Amino acid sequence: MEYLAAVLSFVVALVGVHGNTWNARARGMRKLTRTGWITAACAVATLALAITAVTIRSVEERILKEQRKTVNRIAEMEICLAAGNLKVVFDVLASTARDEKTVDGADIGFGFSTLAESKTIRAIEKLNLLDNRPARSEVGDDRPLKEFITTYATNFIAQTNMALAKYSTFLDRELILNATWLTNHNLVRRLAVTGEQANQVEKAGGETYPGLWSYERLGYSEVLSLLEEMLRMSGGNETGLVCETPEFFKRKGD
Repeated sequence: MEYLAAVLSFVVALVGVHGNTWNARARGMRKLTRTGWITAACAVATLALAITAVTIRSVEERILKEQRKTVNRIAEMEICLAAGNLKVVFDVLASTARDEKTVDGADIGFGFSTLAESKTIRAIEKLNLLDNRPARSEVGDDRPLKEFITTYATNFIAQTNMALAKYSTFLDRELILNATWLTNHNLVRRLAVTGEQANQVEKAGGETYPGLWSYERLGYSEVLSLLEEMLRMSGGNETGLVCETPEFFKRKGD
């Protein structure tokens, strides 16, 4: 359409060069010569095409903007759900180490302030993952805690990397940097191989594999900070149990 408008503009210019478009001696509409009528028709057509092109472009841009916003929210939701896997690891570690539950009586959903307490960190350091205690027996998960940690940390890394690969052009730059840093953090990578490392220690005759090594204290604080920010930026809350549902996923009446 824009090309047609350009062609008509060229025709108007060409016709104008060809001859006069106005006869001052004539009266009324007859003042327009044949060349004038052609020029006027082309000018009107050009204007109409230009207005139509602008309108279509505006509609297309609005649709693209809405689509981008939709994909962005889906991407954020996937990032948030992925982050929940890592939050559960720290929650279960804290609950097991402190032998405490949340105010709702659950072993997941602790606030970040609780996870960051010195009391929590010391308790996790004293955990011995070689005792093969069940991860969450109260909800039927009798896997050893070391296997639970490995599974959920691995899921976090895999799901986050998949979301970043699919939606890197739609996500906020800060969220991408935060998520990338977190998936590649030394502590997170260690958590993903905890089961294997604990088994190797046991085979070598070792008797202890802590939930957190003393040299990992700083990394633990860094990871908690990154995770909290990641959840905030992707529509989650600090418990890691709730991710904001995009409006287009909600049913009427919800």
